[in-house]
Amino acid sequence: MVPTEQKDLNALYENEMRIINSKAPKEENKVNAETKQEDYYKVSPMALLSWMELIQKNFRTNVLLAWTMSNAALAAVILYVHSLRQGLG
Repeated sequence: MVPTEQKDLNALYENEMRIINSKAPKEENKVNAETKQEDYYKVSPMALLSWMELIQKNFRTNVLLAWTMSNAALAAVILYVHSLRQGLG
């Protein structure tokens, strides 16, 4: 059913805005001491996942940095060889 009346549209809009603006209830996770001690010595899958996400996010940055540095090194070598041929070095 698609609302066609203006007041139906306004009521639908107001209802959706009320839902969007209301905060979701906060979830509280209670961890007992034994579980906390066991988890201290474990590497959680979430920690590994976040580490992998960090590596993937930084991949493009690292490629760009490597490319820039290799271009700078290549330019330095070319300039050095050119200066040797010109008798400046």
